[in-house]
Amino acid sequence: MKRAGVSFVGFFFVVILVTRCDRPRPATENSPELGARLFVQYCAPCHQGNGIGGPAPGGGLNAPDIRQFTKSPAELEVIIKNGFGKMPSFKDSTTAENIAIITNYVATNVELHR
Repeated sequence: MKRAGVSFVGFFFVVILVTRCDRPRPATENSPELGARLFVQYCAPCHQGNGIGGPAPGGGLNAPDIRQFTKSPAELEVIIKNGFGKMPSFKDSTTAENIAIITNYVATNVELHR
């Protein structure tokens, strides 16, 4: 009987994890303003202020449109954290909370492809 209880708890945990994957993580109350500032600091140098990419002013990278390769906030958060292609990882240059705030900002202000 104990095994059934463990299996049910494991199944319940997986269901919760899967259903929460497409939602941005909670951020602080001032996250829209902070999200915009963090986006400008970490993302806009390559992806432009609106996230559509293209040649950056001053000869920066010609980064792609964020909407082209991001399908969900969860995927976006992984990309920001770990990098993707020529994009560097930001997990060592900012906090997990800032990454969550940037994720929320982009998910709210850039229409991600579903």
